Parts: sequence; C-alpha cells; structure tokens
Amino acid sequence: MSNVRPEGRVLGSLYLLDIGYNFMTGNIGSWIDAFLNTTQLLVLNFKDNDLSGTVPDMIGSLSSLRVLLLSQNRLTGLIPEELCRLKQISMMDLSINSFFGSIPSCFQDIGFGKIEPRYFDISHEKVSNEWDCTTYFRYETLKKGYKLHSTAEQSVTHVEVDFLTKHRSSTYKGSILNFISGLDLPCNNLSGRILNAIGNLSWIHALNLSYNMFAGPIPKSFSNLTQIKSLDLSHNALSGEIPSSLINLYFLEVFSVAYNNLSGKISDTKAQLGTFDRSCYEGIRFLCGQPLNQNYSTESPHPLMKSVDQRRNGMALML
Repeated sequence: MSNVRPEGRVLGSLYLLDIGYNFMTGNIGSWIDAFLNTTQLLVLNFKDNDLSGTVPDMIGSLSSLRVLLLSQNRLTGLIPEELCRLKQISMMDLSINSFFGSIPSCFQDIGFGKIEPRYFDISHEKVSNEWDCTTYFRYETLKKGYKLHSTAEQSVTHVEVDFLTKHRSSTYKGSILNFISGLDLPCNNLSGRILNAIGNLSWIHALNLSYNMFAGPIPKSFSNLTQIKSLDLSHNALSGEIPSSLINLYFLEVFSVAYNNLSGKISDTKAQLGTFDRSCYEGIRFLCGQPLNQNYSTESPHPLMKSVDQRRNGMALML
C-alpha cells in the first residue's frame, strides 16, 4: 500500500502502534507525524514494510517510548541523534536498512533497560482508568486489503518483540519486556570506529552490530557491559586483539567476532571467551588459540567489505 496513514493526529491515549509486516510504502516521516500527540506511546512497530526516507527529528518527541522496531525497511541517512531523547527505550531495532555513518555518541545516555520504577510497566493489564478504544492500533493483513482497527480489550501483555542475536531470533512477550533490553543494528552501512561510549550501556542485554563496515579495535570499554547476554560483532572490518577484559562478561551466552581482521590469541580457555565454539571466531586469518586449533594463517584474506545486497542475503539466513 502506498502513502496510507491515519488521517489527522491520533489521540494521545494510544500506547501501542503495530503496523509491522504489512507491505506499507511511503515516507516514514508522515507516519511519525501522525502520532506526535501520543505522548504515552510505549511500543512503535513499523518493521518489515517498505517504508523509505530518513527517520525524522520529531521522533524524539515520543518520550515515553520503550520499544522501537524499524527493521527491514528502506530507511536511509544517519542514525538521528534525536533518538537519544528516548531515554526510556529498552529495545531498539534498526536492522536491515541503509543507515550510514556512525552510532551517535549520545546513545550512551539512553537507558536500554535502566528504567526508573516510576515509569510505566509494559506488562500491566489495566494501565489507567482513562484508556479508551484508541489505546491499541494494529494493521491486519486481510484477503481483501487492509484494516485499521482498535479494541479496548487488547493489552500490552499481547505485545511480541522478535529480537535477532547471532543466527537466532528470540521472541519476547508480555512482562519479560520489562527485563530485556537490546540494540539491533545489523545489515546497514554503518562505518568508522565503534565508539567507546557504547561500553557505557551497562544495563543492555543484547548488542548486535554485525554485517556493517565498522573498523578499528573492539573498544576495551565493552568490559563494562556487565549485564550483556548476546554480543555480535561479526562481518565487519574490526582489527587488533580481542580485549582480554571481555573475559569478565560473565553473563555472555551468545558471542561472535567472525569475519573480521582481528589478530592475536584468544584469551584463556578457562575464561568466558574460551567457552564459545570455533564458529564464533571463524574467517579470521591472524587469530589463534582454542577453540580454533590453528596457528597464524597465511591464506588469502576473506572479502570483508560486502555490498548491501550481500549483507542482506547473509542476514536472510539468520531470519
């Protein structure tokens, strides 16, 4: 569908908007503009459509937002610094688009799970006596077109969030969304060094920067990601050694630095990084130690810089 959006401005009591998976086209700015009055909006799901353009600055006005899903569209431009105004965000998915440039340094100021108790619990069945039939909007694909409907019976406990972490897509629903946080940026055109400031996201549980063009070292500040469970830096152009301080990420369950330009020896096999299988380190010429069972290689280097289509195809295998 082309250029379809609600007429006028939507009432401020809306707290969940889901138009994902609907082949929607047009500029994302017109959609964001339609919901600027929804100051209590918690979940915004535009994923897997065909929306284009740049994310408008006005998105920073949605100050209560907890979940932002914009993946699998045709969005471009820099990741706007206005996203840093969304202090209550727990999950942000911008994957499989055409964003370029670097990650804004102000991302370190976003909560990503560090939410003050006074803020809204996303699992509440009855949020307020003031909620009416405008509190939940969802596009449903029908055989004869599309229908926008609302119902007062829906609650945020029915919200489902798919979050991709290294070849595994996990679905989170209901109250667990109060305890899961993540930043998903794979399959874009992001480049430059990964900022040390990202290591300040000490409450984040999942960080996926794979299938981009990041270069330079893995920040030593990543040792501060003490709550992280999934860290995917694969398919970039990162160089240098894997910081030995990452062995202190005791909750890390999913990890990959595959297909980078890293070198040196993998840290002590008795520590955290030694518990992952060789697929987490494959495609790296000058990395050695367990579990690779290899010395430095002199093989021809693998192609690191892939086209957008190649990265999209690679990500498709993960979905």
